[in-house]
Amino acid sequence: MRIVQQSIKESVSHVKFDLSTLVLNQRIPFDLYIKKDKNFLIVIEKGTLISQKVFSMLEKQTALFIQKEDIHKKNLSYKNLRSYLQSNIESKELTLLFLYKVVQKQFEHMLKHEKLSIDMDFVNSFVNDIIYLIQNDPHYLKNTIEYFSSDYNIATHSLHIAIYAINIADRLHLKEKEVQEIGIAGLLHDIGIHKIDQEILHKNTQLSNEEMKIVQEHPKLSVEILKRNHLHNPYILDAVMHHHERLDGTGYPNGLYENQISKYAAILAICDVFDALTNERPYREKHSSFEALQIMMKDPNMQNNFNREYLKLFLKSLM
Repeated sequence: MRIVQQSIKESVSHVKFDLSTLVLNQRIPFDLYIKKDKNFLIVIEKGTLISQKVFSMLEKQTALFIQKEDIHKKNLSYKNLRSYLQSNIESKELTLLFLYKVVQKQFEHMLKHEKLSIDMDFVNSFVNDIIYLIQNDPHYLKNTIEYFSSDYNIATHSLHIAIYAINIADRLHLKEKEVQEIGIAGLLHDIGIHKIDQEILHKNTQLSNEEMKIVQEHPKLSVEILKRNHLHNPYILDAVMHHHERLDGTGYPNGLYENQISKYAAILAICDVFDALTNERPYREKHSSFEALQIMMKDPNMQNNFNREYLKLFLKSLM
């Protein structure tokens, strides 16, 4: 913690701050000021850990201030997410928690609209923040996966797929634009699932053939939603449409084989199945990461489904 004295003009550059908005054991992403006499403030530098000791010290002050330009950083959102991540970069658990909070809020906002209006500013910014975390720490996934939520819903699942996909793309040394594209495809790949009857999706017994056909419509629904939201990138749309295709031709919606499946779709296929296996389902308990990868590599029903190079890279990133 750095403490300095700084002459300020309160009415011009600073506004009062509500101490109750601070979160214990997180590092604040802005400078915090405490007024001293008429002309000086004590500054608690951004990045300071708000321990109980620091919080108790602040409680003794009559008034707290932040700079007006930092007002937008008071409450976590996708617009200031990078500041929160940078200030808490040493805590993998906290950075993941911030991602969960932001993605849940944004997906709730998107899904409440009948036509599913997608905020592409959020999508681009959020994906870039995930890229920042992974490129800042080559072992980010390995160091973070123990904190991944097993609560399977569209927001958490979409976040997981984006992280997994960016992780593989980064290890493949894809171009910056490609890494961003695969991240966007991962984040939005299942947006159409919201249009499927929820009773079918949460059924705890085997689906009938008719119900399975209904569920298998979700990639097409996702692509339709993306197009309505003016997302026409052919590589992203292809990945979303074909993330359930399998190398042996047993996937859907088009039953594509090996070389017919794009690089992005092949990556998403691995990420999607891995996340499904490592999360709770109505009809089974979750598998560990090791168990999931063993199943994907050795189970007779799966071992010919996935790109082995990408699967091995994914495995190595967790070792």
